[in-house]
Amino acid sequence: MIPVLFVDDEMIVRVALKSMVDWEKTEFKIVGAVSDGETALQYVEKYHPQIIVTDLKMPHLDGIGLAKELYERGYQGKMIILSSFGEFEFAREALRYGVTDYLLKANFTDKELLEALRTAAQKLPPEPVVTKKPEDITSEFDQSKIYSMLYGGDKENGAEPADLNKAYSMEFVAVYVFKREILLSGRSLTARKEEPDLTSKEMLSGLISETFEAGSTMEAIPLTPKDALIVFPAQSVQAVPEALGKYLSRIQNSVKIYMNTEVGFVLSEPFSSELQLSGSLKSCARAASLSLYQGFGSLIQQQDFLFYAKEIADDQYDAIELVCAGIAFHEFESANILAESILESFDKQRINPVCACDYIQKLVKNMMRFSSGCFEGNETKTKELAANFRECGTVYEYEAAIKELISAANGNSEKDSAVKYRKDVIRIIEYIKKNITQKITLAQIAKLVNMNESYISRLFKNETGINITSYINLLKMGKAIELLKDPNVMVKEVANKLGFDEQSYFNRIFNKYLSSNPSEFKKKYKKSIKIDQNNINESDR
Repeated sequence: MIPVLFVDDEMIVRVALKSMVDWEKTEFKIVGAVSDGETALQYVEKYHPQIIVTDLKMPHLDGIGLAKELYERGYQGKMIILSSFGEFEFAREALRYGVTDYLLKANFTDKELLEALRTAAQKLPPEPVVTKKPEDITSEFDQSKIYSMLYGGDKENGAEPADLNKAYSMEFVAVYVFKREILLSGRSLTARKEEPDLTSKEMLSGLISETFEAGSTMEAIPLTPKDALIVFPAQSVQAVPEALGKYLSRIQNSVKIYMNTEVGFVLSEPFSSELQLSGSLKSCARAASLSLYQGFGSLIQQQDFLFYAKEIADDQYDAIELVCAGIAFHEFESANILAESILESFDKQRINPVCACDYIQKLVKNMMRFSSGCFEGNETKTKELAANFRECGTVYEYEAAIKELISAANGNSEKDSAVKYRKDVIRIIEYIKKNITQKITLAQIAKLVNMNESYISRLFKNETGINITSYINLLKMGKAIELLKDPNVMVKEVANKLGFDEQSYFNRIFNKYLSSNPSEFKKKYKKSIKIDQNNINESDR
């Protein structure tokens, strides 16, 4: 492998140089990408690159100064200049110091870069005076093998991964870095359908490595265009999360600027062999799904995923119909509170993120269906709302998208939502609304409209798309929410006012649909009011 060093003061250029070619498939090894000539001289002493690709204009020591200094030191490697339009005179001056070629910075291709490197390689002396031992410039981490640990099989030919029997020189820790796009289609990395674009897989790892300080023991290992791995000696960091903080913040900022997205981070358990790394990496990939709750940018612990094993209970799916009932009958505030309570409860219940996402997708699908009538003739708005949901990656983003959907539906809805139903159904709706603080039974409704109970249930469902019991419970929960917001009203009083014979039954119904008991809801609401008031006071100062 021929060691190559890139020198350019623009970070995006350095990242592009490292990522525009799949270097593993070439005879070249990138030993670094630095921002100025002075740092390049340090890398030359440490890694002895045989080819240097350098920009002309840089701070501290520019490309010509670097070429001149190396020429005077008797450097026997070769240099390639990156020049811009109008810099030909500078490039010609650099040719006096042994520069073999130059590339126009604005438009050279990966093929032209490789051609220039191979031309320079042919001009290298057969035995460079100064060489570095291979182990000093070669990582002990096999990129292809690490890829196979996570995705299974060899990325070149689809073969099964090689034996994981290598022991590393010391104990390491890894941070799994993943772009949010890798999770948007589902929370499981193992279900990835598309093959990675290997020609750009080093873009993310290149941005990561740019955040490392000179002499850092950290190493960025590319996996695919959507994920990468950072490895470093376990003993090099005493308090790992705190020490990593500045690096993760830099990485997040760089990714937002240059890739217009976000990344998440998962910290592995220490490992000292390929077998241990394989197990840790798979666990880290699963733990990445916790970004649904913790958001992107925060440091997730590998072992945290073990605490999120609970599945969603069957009766919790009944709450979806309740939310949809809120939309169908234009009880939009109740629908929004219900949906928000459901989503916020998943983290508290330690629901597996994959299960939570499946539930949310079903909730969103049904909400879109029941709100479609509000957007008749406005396909643009429907597509916009659907696109919003596809871009959601966290609970908070789903909450915001649901709130926007309900707000839009509210703004486009007719004032009287009952006029589209037949007279008997309208009478039932009016009766339920009027008597919502009483105990309502199907027998009472049957007597009102002179029909049997089973027929009433079918009729209401066919006309509205909602179960009659769900509609009753929607209105009762909406009224309960309204009453519970009053700090002077006790939970027992609310139960009595809504026609529940026992408070315990009211508590069960409330918890079923809002995923918290009434007392918890009161405390949460009181706390939110206090926070809002503090924010108002702060803004007035």
